[in-house]
Amino acid sequence: MRLTISTTDSPDDGMLAAIGAPLARYNELSTGQPDDYRPLAVSVSHPETGEIVAGLLAGTNYGQLHVLVLFVQEELRG
Repeated sequence: MRLTISTTDSPDDGMLAAIGAPLARYNELSTGQPDDYRPLAVSVSHPETGEIVAGLLAGTNYGQLHVLVLFVQEELRG
């Protein structure tokens, strides 16, 4: 079988599902489905403008926090 490798900077929902769903199924079969999964988002906003200047996207399961994305505007880092 000759496989084809392709790249894209704009994957559609179907591609994301085709890649993510089999891995999620495998993980659930291997470890069991977590019954305590909860998505989590934290945002930090400028007090005057309301603009989000930092944030965190994460989830919790098995009593653990899994950070997916952490963003802090450059001028606030350090």
